[in-house]
Amino acid sequence: MRLLVRLARIYEEQLEDFDETLEIYARLYREDFRDEEVWETLTRLAKVGGHWNRLAKILSEPLIETPVDDDLMATLARTIGSLYDEKTGNLVKAAEFYAKALAFDPTDAAAFRMLESAYLRAGNHAALLALYSQQAEIVNDDTDRVALLHKRARLLRGELRQLTNAIATFREILEIAPADHVAVASLEALLAEARDWNGLAEHLRWRI
Repeated sequence: MRLLVRLARIYEEQLEDFDETLEIYARLYREDFRDEEVWETLTRLAKVGGHWNRLAKILSEPLIETPVDDDLMATLARTIGSLYDEKTGNLVKAAEFYAKALAFDPTDAAAFRMLESAYLRAGNHAALLALYSQQAEIVNDDTDRVALLHKRARLLRGELRQLTNAIATFREILEIAPADHVAVASLEALLAEARDWNGLAEHLRWRI
């Protein structure tokens, strides 16, 4: 490893061959991907030549076949996701790595926001629906659960046009928060749109 570091310094400082220096540090990273100083050096070298896609591919190598199973790997997964997202514009790959971080810690709010944003911008409504459903199952706070269910209901009602499932979701919201005025009004409107007159009558009786 020391010889590789010396070789990298020669290529960077004496030969000013930053591409080759990047490849040498890639070898160092493969030997110990947990060395965060190597992450930083790789990022600095990639910035010189704008080799963001190459950097993302190098950093992602340890996580391709291995699930995230600790905090450092989760940080790495979020970092890779951000590179694909912000530097290369590859939302599919970005979502893949954000999802790895969230799978390790489903309460990771940052990973959730990043993954949600990637799905939204990619127009991946099916994945977004699954994300909201999964998160609604695991959150402990009713306020957070209701907020997620509202997002799911809007997606079902709007982009996916699954009115029956949207109705079921608004009913689920009202089981948790009976005074939720948005859910009350939305459910009434959806039942009328679906021409579910029995359901609408039941809903109105419930409101009385």
